[in-house]
Amino acid sequence: MTAQERDKRPLSLISKEFLINSISLLLLIFVLFIGLRFARKNWDIFVGLVDLSPAYIVSMSALILAFQLLSGVKIKVLTSIFGLDLKPREWFGLAQANSLLNYLPVRGGSALSAFYLKGFHNFPITEYLAVLTAGFAVTTAVFSTAGCFAAMLVSLTSGVFPLYTLAVYVFLIVSIFVLFLFVKLVTKRVKNSRLARFLSGWEKIREGGRRLAALVALDFTMISMDAMRIKLSYGRFGVDLNYFMGLAMVPVSNLASVVSLIPGGLVAREFVMGLISGEIGAGFEVGVFASALDRAILFFWILLLGSISLVVLRKYRGNTRGNTRGNTQKNMGKKGG
Repeated sequence: MTAQERDKRPLSLISKEFLINSISLLLLIFVLFIGLRFARKNWDIFVGLVDLSPAYIVSMSALILAFQLLSGVKIKVLTSIFGLDLKPREWFGLAQANSLLNYLPVRGGSALSAFYLKGFHNFPITEYLAVLTAGFAVTTAVFSTAGCFAAMLVSLTSGVFPLYTLAVYVFLIVSIFVLFLFVKLVTKRVKNSRLARFLSGWEKIREGGRRLAALVALDFTMISMDAMRIKLSYGRFGVDLNYFMGLAMVPVSNLASVVSLIPGGLVAREFVMGLISGEIGAGFEVGVFASALDRAILFFWILLLGSISLVVLRKYRGNTRGNTRGNTQKNMGKKGG
């Protein structure tokens, strides 16, 4: 979307975006205030329980780096569905920059990708939105299915997992798979609306064959890594969390972060993790601290990789533009001669 296109948007749309960004900023300030008060009140509990070690830091860092790499591969697969062939520095860089900028009140990660792909690859914004829709649909389906399976397994073996979490997974699974199955019917009914353009991404990804299988495999691997990180973080507080318990907890907490208006899903994931921890007997505080510890290490790597990626993408784009301009002038000189 160019500056001229943004200026032509209806005033109501601009006002809505401003309102959402303002609410997001206010929520961020409020959440940071509450979070600091909670940390101050329970700091002695945190220090008394936590047991950090070099092995833990190395293990967490390895899982996070692998997760971030796969998030870049996922961008590569999604954009290839629409005919784009991104270079490694592009798909990896966009993934890291997205993660970093999504912690801003305006959630700039998606905007960065949209402007980069539009300006550098002439990739239409509507196609990009279709990519996002398709990717989110697959991720939600995989995460919900894995979470539902793990929640049922934990409930049957121990009977301690909260049923409302299982209900959320069942609702999401039914909703997503109904849309996948009847996407053509829905597209025909909303043929002339923006929703139709978004749904086109769903239809294309269904026809992706191997790419669809690759996305499912990537998402399942990523959620497994998330579950291992949570298991390791709980272990630092003396809680031997079952892997399947972690697998059941991660999806609903991640989805809470996605739908949250707070940048980066701050506190949303921690709060949900705390609620579930209270239900299973680990304690609300332990759930919050374990999730916060996981996020702290994650944010360190996001900040490092995201900052480097922003510089690399800008430099790469500038160099390529310079080469393109030089080749154009050279070709014009040949024609003139």
